[in-house]
Amino acid sequence: MEGLQTHTNLQSLTVSNYQGQSFPSWMLRLVGDSNTGLFLLNILIELNFFYCINYESLPPLGQLHNLQFVEKSEESEMHG
Repeated sequence: MEGLQTHTNLQSLTVSNYQGQSFPSWMLRLVGDSNTGLFLLNILIELNFFYCINYESLPPLGQLHNLQFVEKSEESEMHG
């Protein structure tokens, strides 16, 4: 998943059946000038995790100011 290149206008992201233990670095990568504080997923509104059983913790989603909805499946065993 680290090799994915998301569009800067991405508003909804669903991660399903991912077996990695950590989130890819691009989820909270700054874009543009480092003084802007804008993240690649800055306009993301919805984030879903389904059957992602190996995640050890969630990234600091509070930094994504437009994020309004986060869902994880009951089968997921996220810790954190």
